[in-house]
Amino acid sequence: MPRDAQLAQVLGRILASGSDGRIAINVATGCNGYGVRAVPCPEALAFSSSTASTISPRAFAAVEAAYSTLFRGAADASLASVFETAIEKMRRELKALLELDICDSDIVFSPSGTDSEIHALHLARLWHAHSGGGEITSIVVAAEETGSGVPLAATGCHFNATTSAGTKAAKGQTVAGMDGITHVSIPVRDAQGTCDLARIDEDVSRAVAQAIKAGRRVVLHVMHHSKIGTRSPSAACVAELRAKHGMHIQFVLDACQFRLSRRKLRQYLEQGFLVLVTGSKFFAGPPLSGAVIVPEQFRARIAADTKIPPGLADYSTAYDWPESLAGIREQLPRRENLGQYLRWVAALTEMKAYFAVPELYRRLALGEFSLSVGRMFEKRGDLTLLPDPAWVSDEADMDDEFSVRTVFPFVVKRNGVPISAAEARTIYRALNDDVCEIVSCEGQERLAATICHIGQPVAVEMDGVETGALRISADARLVSECFVGPNVLDAIAALKKRSGDVDVVLDKVALLARNLDRLMPIYKET
Repeated sequence: MPRDAQLAQVLGRILASGSDGRIAINVATGCNGYGVRAVPCPEALAFSSSTASTISPRAFAAVEAAYSTLFRGAADASLASVFETAIEKMRRELKALLELDICDSDIVFSPSGTDSEIHALHLARLWHAHSGGGEITSIVVAAEETGSGVPLAATGCHFNATTSAGTKAAKGQTVAGMDGITHVSIPVRDAQGTCDLARIDEDVSRAVAQAIKAGRRVVLHVMHHSKIGTRSPSAACVAELRAKHGMHIQFVLDACQFRLSRRKLRQYLEQGFLVLVTGSKFFAGPPLSGAVIVPEQFRARIAADTKIPPGLADYSTAYDWPESLAGIREQLPRRENLGQYLRWVAALTEMKAYFAVPELYRRLALGEFSLSVGRMFEKRGDLTLLPDPAWVSDEADMDDEFSVRTVFPFVVKRNGVPISAAEARTIYRALNDDVCEIVSCEGQERLAATICHIGQPVAVEMDGVETGALRISADARLVSECFVGPNVLDAIAALKKRSGDVDVVLDKVALLARNLDRLMPIYKET
């Protein structure tokens, strides 16, 4: 925390600016809609990275330092020039951390992963324009398990009532200049809630073939890791589509959870994918921060293109785009988005800490956490962990640090029946509060007072009931904060304690489930 409480308030407001209403802080609760606070809350037991994380003390300190440096520099030069220098330094640092220089890729920053969908769609349209043109069909896989605004953004439509530029928008209407795009959504679950990868592959292949037969070009959004861990379509399906349809299809990888190793990232870039990432999911920076990683072969093809849709200026600035895409960069306003910059400063701080940990320990920490959380659910009859996604048993990825499960979606049951989606949302909100004066604590006052932040419930079908799957998630902080030095035994002990905190969270979930009748009137949705 900064020493100056007034500065802390200023920085909290800035961190919640430069995006849209999703990160606006509610004065009454001190949180935004994701349950995230504007300033650090180190006392919370936080396993919420599949949704959003409250900024850590070390990241807040980095934000304070960056803010001070920026405005000290602005005393001697224009804010615009100082800001541009800071952004380019951050771009270089992020490229180095992700080892992007190996494959000569570049980065387009954005206020959120959803904004990045609009940027990627523009880039894909340019790509298709250079290879014969044609109207675009945007095919989104796992639309129900990605960000709620993604299906709209992936079709070139406004996804919120305001944009990151602060302009009002009509949600669902086309962004100026991005018309003519049709949308196909491929769900990952059938009516029974089952995820059948073979069926998904068939649906995707059919949709692509139909669009191309109709004379359209395709932008296929591949899901690398959804809110609850789904990956689809299969790698074999993607390879077949690339071989069969060539220049008629451009792939966009939704890796916004960023549960993706650097080795795997390079593999996708070498195949020509546009890759969407964020600093606010696995890496636990504050929400929201997004980026499109543009591969070299793609960038070289469109580098000189200066055509942009007028509405892109509502979602991007010149500073977001690298010099390697100067044609686009020069058409956009030079608007300093301080909130976006500082959120990425925080995310970069967590990334540096994570990658400073030896890879062997990173793999050990994520693997041990995955095993321990799985065992915790085995002993709880009132909480049902959703089955492992199919990719967990994929031997081809066994040497990858993300070969293990890092998001654990589970369903709460009362009297053997899954609770409703509304009840799941109530538990999610009540976890983040001291509920001692609301629930019957039964001698568990300390547990009721514990602040717990986990992933928002995702709508799923179980036993014929539409419910909400809450989520426990590992993040980069779990790894970097437990690696307390060269003594491996100390690191393992710290990891064991952190894993034990999950048991506390699940105990509070069970306590809240027993008190739902008391909680529902208080946490009713408006």
